[in-house]
Amino acid sequence: MTRRDDVHPPIQAIRPIVTLALEEDLLPLGDITSSLLDPTRQGSAGFVARKPGVLAGARTVLEVCRQVDPALECRFERDDGDEIAVR
Repeated sequence: MTRRDDVHPPIQAIRPIVTLALEEDLLPLGDITSSLLDPTRQGSAGFVARKPGVLAGARTVLEVCRQVDPALECRFERDDGDEIAVR
């Protein structure tokens, strides 16, 4: 993966927006759906393209993961600006 900092918004712009979005989703009751899950279990997730396109928002996703739980492992095989094919 080639890192292209010129396609990413500055982290100083991303952090407050992610904070506000998470507050909107999680307050005042918290994440009710996640509270139903067994906290001792591990899981994994992935993004799957339904149509060809261009990746955008990777740095925002990384910030969401960091704010939700710093122990979350999140990685991308591609970077913003990379073309994505349907798999």
